[in-house]
Amino acid sequence: MKTVRTFPLPIVLVLMLIGSALVSTQDSPAPQGGVPPPQGGAPTFRTGVNIVRVDVIVADEKGKPVTDLAKEEFEIVEDGRPQTIELFRHIHIDGTSAAPHSRQVLNRDTEEREAARDDVRVFGILLADYQVCGQRSRAVRDAMATFIRKLGPNDLIAVMEPLMSVKDLVFTYDHDAVLQTIQRFEGRRGDYTPRNAIEEQHVLQVGSPERIRTAIVGDALKALSVRLGSMREGRKSLIFVGEGFPPGWFSDVRQLREITQEANRNNTSIYAIDPRGLVSGSEATATVRPGCGPILPGQRFRMTQDTLRELSEDTDGRAIVDRNALGDGLDQIIQDSSFYYLLGYSSTATQADGKFHPIRVRVKRPKVDVRARKGYWASTAADVSRAATPIPVTPQPVLDALTTLAAPNQDGRLVRTWVGTARGADGKGRVTVVSEVLAAAGALRAEGTAHLTVTATRPRAGTVFESPSVELRPGTPPQRVSFDADAGPLDVKIVLADQEGKTIDRETRAIDVPDYSGGVIALGTPRFHRPRTLRDFQTLTADADAIPVTTRDFARTDRLLIRFDAFGAGGEPVAPTAAILSRAGRKMFDVQVVPSTSAGASHQIDLSLGPLPTGEYLLEIAAAPAGPRQLAAFRIR
Repeated sequence: MKTVRTFPLPIVLVLMLIGSALVSTQDSPAPQGGVPPPQGGAPTFRTGVNIVRVDVIVADEKGKPVTDLAKEEFEIVEDGRPQTIELFRHIHIDGTSAAPHSRQVLNRDTEEREAARDDVRVFGILLADYQVCGQRSRAVRDAMATFIRKLGPNDLIAVMEPLMSVKDLVFTYDHDAVLQTIQRFEGRRGDYTPRNAIEEQHVLQVGSPERIRTAIVGDALKALSVRLGSMREGRKSLIFVGEGFPPGWFSDVRQLREITQEANRNNTSIYAIDPRGLVSGSEATATVRPGCGPILPGQRFRMTQDTLRELSEDTDGRAIVDRNALGDGLDQIIQDSSFYYLLGYSSTATQADGKFHPIRVRVKRPKVDVRARKGYWASTAADVSRAATPIPVTPQPVLDALTTLAAPNQDGRLVRTWVGTARGADGKGRVTVVSEVLAAAGALRAEGTAHLTVTATRPRAGTVFESPSVELRPGTPPQRVSFDADAGPLDVKIVLADQEGKTIDRETRAIDVPDYSGGVIALGTPRFHRPRTLRDFQTLTADADAIPVTTRDFARTDRLLIRFDAFGAGGEPVAPTAAILSRAGRKMFDVQVVPSTSAGASHQIDLSLGPLPTGEYLLEIAAAPAGPRQLAAFRIR
């Protein structure tokens, strides 16, 4: 019999909050250098502890954005005192410009740099499965999928559910991965069957499971607001999908104030979406069907909608309630994030009091609707001290290498892939894709068999390679697909389909194939092998065709065999060097590189992980002092 250790309810919730709130302390990404200049050449307005930025949405009587206002038509009043507007810009993001390849995959260290761009919109989506009836799951999936497809390539998105820790949340430009997460959403209102250890603890608590779930959703809203606030000062949209909080939960005003306070502190607008659609007072009882939790009479039903309205209206968002066509409301979210005015001023409240300062924005033009944040929380003495302390900048190549450990939206992935290059035939590069079924791929276990295809394309050159279907089964060894390609950038698309041909997982990698024709120094991708025993190590060393591992998570007891190709301008092997770097990119120690004893690569490294503590590291390989370099990130658990 499995023993489940139980805690009193408050402790369980506190533990969850500690895990979520870590985003605002040691795990918060440090501001990075290299932020692109804002559109229009205007100076960046982000320095100083008393600088306040305000996003203002102005619409006409028909709800259309007003885009021709001048700076002189705005007034800002803080704490009853007029403020001098020093920054004025009209933000218009059409979402159609394409993001460069280097921005396709993000990690926590590069998020802030990307989010700071004025051509980027940021959307955090909380799918409150605890508050959505299972019968309405499809309507939610369809509406949110339509919304995602309308977004542009420069829109950063992340999706979470109430029990997910925001520490594990990574915002991404990979909208296909986000769509896959959306398509797996299932509402669970009224279904209290435990699905994990935390929910098993909830069953053993004294009191209503709805009360526990309500508290969890409220905590998730606060945690996601903090997470969004850690990315940038400008406007962020938190899309909250749920059927409202139980009547009486907000009778203690503190409950509501804590959520809206956290959202306003982080300049995050909450857009609450009620999937129940348009309901008249007399119809309210009938629409809440058995199996979806307690049936609410009309007045209490309306009260649940009021909680959604309060959350949205108090954070400069919009409540999408009493609508059968959810798409219209979702379109409004895109419009609010696309057309607004950015105002900035130096606050006359010079003291770092840490208090809330109300703001009122007026527009002199008549017959317009003005929406803006209701205020801001002033800096504290600790904030001023941190602002005066220089923050070391992590080199961009290091940040790019660490993206391989980020795994955005990884929870829904069925396979893990590795893509690398080596020297091929006739001066071409040999591209290799290795795919491995993840141990937690429950959906693939249910399917039994899946088929994987690899397609490589090049801009203006079309398809370079398309593999035949490769069969994947749970428990089988990793599968490899290899092909030769000319030097240059290449998009490698890996698609996993079920037996009916429906896509169940996909991933796209942007790589650069080195030039192995002999004209320049060429360095291939490090291939990691993990022998378990000395005999395994000897076997792998002699096997030129050994398949590399796809993981970059290792134990301190592991010993790695790392292979790669490094050739000089004349096509002859060079003498590369290698070193282990810290997560910040600082050199820790050199590692020995020797010629490979097999024909599978030109060089190899024998690396024991025992001397390294747990953490994230990089292996840096340099083909020559002034030649190309490779950075391979790995983690020791």
